[in-house]
Amino acid sequence: MQGLFAGDNEILADGEDRFRALEAEAVRDIVIMCEIRNESAVVALGGGTMGIKAIRHLLFGHMGLVYLRTGFDTICGRLGEDRSSRPLFSEELYLKRLPIYEEAPMAVDTDGKDPGQIALEIRALLDNNS
Repeated sequence: MQGLFAGDNEILADGEDRFRALEAEAVRDIVIMCEIRNESAVVALGGGTMGIKAIRHLLFGHMGLVYLRTGFDTICGRLGEDRSSRPLFSEELYLKRLPIYEEAPMAVDTDGKDPGQIALEIRALLDNNS
């Protein structure tokens, strides 16, 4: 699974629909695997994954979904020179997706925080909601 999205540009060469289909298939596989094994998993989703209604409902129903609420400027700062590696990323798309992300049952604000702080908040949130 780890290498699936390493070559986003290559996958996108077959079109965004193909990319989203692969992404949806990967999410379904992870949910099924977790249920069969009775295990948890940490999964970093692509920005458009939540735009797939069936996947959104699958995740809401079966996973402890946490939205990492991050401002557009923070994202741009984190990407820095690597922004070109995100071929679908734009402020317009970010704003369009925000209402979908806000549907997540749990959220952690990440602006101005380091990964350790964010991880602790996520853990506390999941512990309080299990």
